[in-house]
Amino acid sequence: PYQIKEYHKAIESLENANFLVILGYGLNEDDNHVNALLKGCAVNCTVIIVVEDEHEKNRIKGYRFFKPEKVSYVYFSGKNNQTIIEEIFTIINN
Repeated sequence: PYQIKEYHKAIESLENANFLVILGYGLNEDDNHVNALLKGCAVNCTVIIVVEDEHEKNRIKGYRFFKPEKVSYVYFSGKNNQTIIEEIFTIINN
């Protein structure tokens, strides 16, 4: 019952969200239970995915979970946390 309640909260949050920021989650097939939540509930969100490099971006793009026109990528390689946060908020505020 606890897990069902937590999934319900996650679904509710995703359905009501305008933005989804994915940080430190690889969107790989080992976590399809989480991927299903994201794919099914975050369809109307603007999605910001923080990735290390172009290779990781291309791997994630292959999953096609979200509408491509609603996805932005922020690269973290070689940047400090403050810069990454500023880039995320720049996307959100535009």
